[in-house]
Amino acid sequence: MSGRKISIAVCALVILAPGCASRTIKAAPTSSAGSPDTYFTAPVPIGVKADQPGFSTDSNGVYAGFDIDLAHYLADQLKFARDSFQTVDDLNRASALGTRVRLVIATYSITSDREAGTGGDPPVDFAGPYMKTPDGLLVKQNSALAHDKPDLTGRTICTLQGSTAAIADLPANIHKVSEPNYSGCVQDVENGKADAVFTDWLILYGYAQDSAQYPGLVVEHTQYGSINQYGIGIPPGHSGACQELVDKVTSFLKSDQWATDFINEFPGIRQAEPNWQQDFRPQSDTVSKASYCR
Repeated sequence: MSGRKISIAVCALVILAPGCASRTIKAAPTSSAGSPDTYFTAPVPIGVKADQPGFSTDSNGVYAGFDIDLAHYLADQLKFARDSFQTVDDLNRASALGTRVRLVIATYSITSDREAGTGGDPPVDFAGPYMKTPDGLLVKQNSALAHDKPDLTGRTICTLQGSTAAIADLPANIHKVSEPNYSGCVQDVENGKADAVFTDWLILYGYAQDSAQYPGLVVEHTQYGSINQYGIGIPPGHSGACQELVDKVTSFLKSDQWATDFINEFPGIRQAEPNWQQDFRPQSDTVSKASYCR
């Protein structure tokens, strides 16, 4: 899911050219493994989520959502076969890279900790961002919390296990519970075990708009924390392929396809958030600066 506090100054992680003006390292690949021509030969297994409405869901092996739309765009641009997806979750995304998948497109926030590899996870390179979003709360529609700046004193807030969401931005006098996936937290709210889910605003909006499966839930519009920026994860050592992804994400953001896919996957967003493009669409010129290829 989300990550926090994206650090642009990651010069300490690797030796860069003087000035370290950009986080994207554009050195030529040193082996065939780093060549985009070989890395994107079919099939290209891609790690995606299975239970995140709006971003990625799995219905009897058919995946759909914004992350899937982006994967299809990349497949068309880089000439590899579509629909070679494998389900990953927040706890195994990094370990899946380079073992059972070549890319991860799974609301994977770019952070310097993930790039360096911390907490026992292997390091990850990123191409992005292709989406940005603050944190927020998902609550019941008839809840006392369903208004701006609710009083969270004594409330039970559910977050993902191992989440990097900025729970520290919430009051200290709340009760915290965790689940292994988002749908578990959503079910806790539906069943009265928790008062709210706290994570990335757009992830929560995906659940709220899926009223058939998750009825009576709304996103409370107070925004918390700094901005999460979602990138495409790729194992280090494939700088040529990583740079190809940087170029394609930049093109995606410049194209009409980004807005078309966004509206299709988040159909009510224009009414709920009039400034949706400004709030959620990264500037294309930020990609080369935020990406990390080595």
